[in-house]
Amino acid sequence: MTLADRKRALICWAHLKALPSRKLALLRKHGLSWLLSAPPGELREEGLSDGQIEEVLEGRERAEEEARILDSMGAEVVGLDEGDRYPRLLSKIPDPPICLFVKGELRPEEPCVAIVGTRRASNYGRLVAERIARQLASQGICVVSGLARGIDTAAHRGALEAEGRTIAVLGTGLDVAYPPENRDLQGEIAKKGALLTELPPGTMPHPWNFPMRNRIISGLSYGVVVIEAPEDSGALITAATAAEQGREVFAVPGDVMSGRSKGCHRLIKEGAKLAEDASDVVEELSLIHI
Repeated sequence: MTLADRKRALICWAHLKALPSRKLALLRKHGLSWLLSAPPGELREEGLSDGQIEEVLEGRERAEEEARILDSMGAEVVGLDEGDRYPRLLSKIPDPPICLFVKGELRPEEPCVAIVGTRRASNYGRLVAERIARQLASQGICVVSGLARGIDTAAHRGALEAEGRTIAVLGTGLDVAYPPENRDLQGEIAKKGALLTELPPGTMPHPWNFPMRNRIISGLSYGVVVIEAPEDSGALITAATAAEQGREVFAVPGDVMSGRSKGCHRLIKEGAKLAEDASDVVEELSLIHI
């Protein structure tokens, strides 16, 4: 398979919106190029719905143009089968992405810690997120988050302020700036760390993209630090996914009167490690020795 065909095949897999585990089973059975060549009848025999078959056919039609978009952005596609280029920890989760669209530098073996929390962060939450991110980055640990408003944004900024590395895992295509006010931050992360998504170019911020995105945030990381998560926070999905993946979960305590940290306090009651600063995380994970 040529490099161009490989890129087209990966884009086609990215367009198939089946559960990651289902996609992975099909990939292992048929190989990377199957979606590019299998007729609709064969796709149907493998249990794909009419809607999923349409996604595959659309992916075939769009693959050439989207490959050109990626090339124009200086972005690349990394496949799960590329062991020396694909993040090692992420490859070990039960449902790793078949492909990753990447802009920036991806270092498959670098130690990562995720920082997540509410979009409606208080000044306290933002300061704590920036502080822990700076401390981690200054020790050579890459800070992973989701580029959302609030805690995510503060974590990325803290890592960059320490002249360290940070990875933003997007719930959109690489060519979509979301939230729009983070466009400049997104560009800075691409230059000094990496933007990463399993979604093809042009994918908009649909609500259903983000729960799936969260398994990548935790899957890249040795541990997840939760800061200011209300009881209905999406950050708690990331924490639950991290626990299922065998990752360590940390929670920062907050103001008991505000309600912003109720989710964090529940995590601590259920066994998450209490974190006041990065030393609690580094010591627990022994990251300095990795």
